[in-house]
Amino acid sequence: MKAPKLRSLFRNVRTQPRQFSFKSRHTSEVRENWEERKRSIEQNIPRNISFRNRRGDSKKAARKAMVRTLIIGAVLVYATYRMIIWAETTEWGSVLEFIRDNG
Repeated sequence: MKAPKLRSLFRNVRTQPRQFSFKSRHTSEVRENWEERKRSIEQNIPRNISFRNRRGDSKKAARKAMVRTLIIGAVLVYATYRMIIWAETTEWGSVLEFIRDNG
């Protein structure tokens, strides 16, 4: 005698586990097309590549970046200097002296 089938307390219980089926995108037709494209690209690639110009370009770019950084730093130092001079000559000068004296 078989046991009677009762309704489960858990409604989403599956009788069979989930399964995974992998479907490849690379069929034989696609693979042939890909091989053909790969061969045509490899034929168009130059065999001797020179890095001398690129090395010089990178040094020039680094030099420009360093000069740009120095100019920006000089402008900021000058702006800070002018702000300090302005603060000492205006009413802020007395406030700064008070802070310096009373710490």
